[in-house]
Amino acid sequence: MMNVYKNSDKKTQNKIETPFDENINLRSKEHKLIGLRNFGCTCYLNSLLQQLYMMPSFKKDLFNNFIFPENINYHEDLTYSVIYNLQLTFQNLKNGSMDPYPPLRFIRSIKSAFNGEPIQLHAQQDSDEFLSILCENLEKEAKKNNKELFLENSIKGKISNQIISLEKDYPHYSETEEPFYRITLDIKGHKNLEDALDAYVKGEILEGDNKYYIDKYKTKISIRKNNSLKILGNVVIIHLKRFEYDFYTFTNYKLHDYLKFPSKINFKKWTRAYLSSNYNIENNNDSFNITEEEKLNLIDDNMDYILTGVLVHSGYNLQSGHYFSYIMDQETGKWYKFNDSMITDYNINNLENDCYGNNNEGNTAYLLFYTQKNIFRNKNILENINVNKTILDDAYNENIKFLNAHIYLNNNYFSFIINLCKSGIELLKDEKLLFNAENLTLNNFLIKNNYIYKKILSIIKPKNNEHTSDKNIDESNICNTENFEEIYNKCLEEVDNLMIIEKEENKNINKSK
Repeated sequence: MMNVYKNSDKKTQNKIETPFDENINLRSKEHKLIGLRNFGCTCYLNSLLQQLYMMPSFKKDLFNNFIFPENINYHEDLTYSVIYNLQLTFQNLKNGSMDPYPPLRFIRSIKSAFNGEPIQLHAQQDSDEFLSILCENLEKEAKKNNKELFLENSIKGKISNQIISLEKDYPHYSETEEPFYRITLDIKGHKNLEDALDAYVKGEILEGDNKYYIDKYKTKISIRKNNSLKILGNVVIIHLKRFEYDFYTFTNYKLHDYLKFPSKINFKKWTRAYLSSNYNIENNNDSFNITEEEKLNLIDDNMDYILTGVLVHSGYNLQSGHYFSYIMDQETGKWYKFNDSMITDYNINNLENDCYGNNNEGNTAYLLFYTQKNIFRNKNILENINVNKTILDDAYNENIKFLNAHIYLNNNYFSFIINLCKSGIELLKDEKLLFNAENLTLNNFLIKNNYIYKKILSIIKPKNNEHTSDKNIDESNICNTENFEEIYNKCLEEVDNLMIIEKEENKNINKSK
């Protein structure tokens, strides 16, 4: 076995953690799309990452806005870089050798918004809450790199919160802006998404005992509180509020109500610009000032969005259940079901039965992903995603380590080597390797593995019994021996050093001749 690490020193290689995992296979050439390894209860995370990976505009902003220098030290500077590890995850999903890919380095980089601790692999969480945690982590790091607008081009938008007086004697209008990563809609009592959006912008009237105090008048007045969409990103994420809290049982319960959502939608009538224009006309005033940027929202083409993803919750409560995703591949227009490591074709015509609600399996749409029509399946976005060399090199080293582990820490491979060593080929004498200029690659391969085999047995025998012979060791299951990977790596390093010494000696001998 030759040294296959490229352009990196051994210290860096040893620190890259891609543990041998028998649940991870070698990627097939036929698999354009691969899944993500579930580490116990990480389906909520996987289903969202897969949505983001299949979102070209987000992926372009992620890679093109953040370029990491080649001489940067991963363990000192990048271990907790969410942006770096998300890029690395996406690169492995595109061109990696692992199937499914284990996003362990990305998971370790995420910090909980509640206590600043890493995410627990065996604790079920909410995909919607994780979306907020991820975006907060990304924005925090982006600001350090003077890229505050990073998410605003892709998924971040702005909501307008308005307070409007209903009393002519006390005219009042005030407005605040609120950034959002997704729009949360109540679904109870609504048959479709459009009804839920109508209720969202309708707001509420505060009157009687609930009158609103206005400091300017030093009194309470009747007002209307409105919400409206002010600025939308390239992708609009809608959170369907499926879970509510029961104050009697102090637990969350799930709403399985049927809610229909369209494959195409125009958001214009729920924007501040549209609602404000109508209000000004109806009331013959100019209370609402509409900016030039907002006027673009009145153009239908800018407000046309197409459904490209549905994140589904399967189950009957928040504490348990499972998350998976239906996603359109915008390169081909085909739909797929992403279920952790499994990716299968999906017929979009089955969407109503599968996740609108009120089905026997408890499957309900939880997050909807709508992509702006002008960038939908845009080849310029798909073709202009630039992966920087630091990510390429790191992904290369990570995959080489996996390939080594996949091949050499495998019982079938080791059994093959054992049989070779027992076939009568005696190439090892007095625990010393023999080399000469005429040795073929196969001979070096056999010498090296014969040495490693004998060395491993010499270490394993004392662990079992001082009097254990080679015949008593279960060679077919030798890779499952305790600390086998560590033992193998030590032997591998030792034989590499011996081979280097022998080659140098041979060079000196040839020079002297």
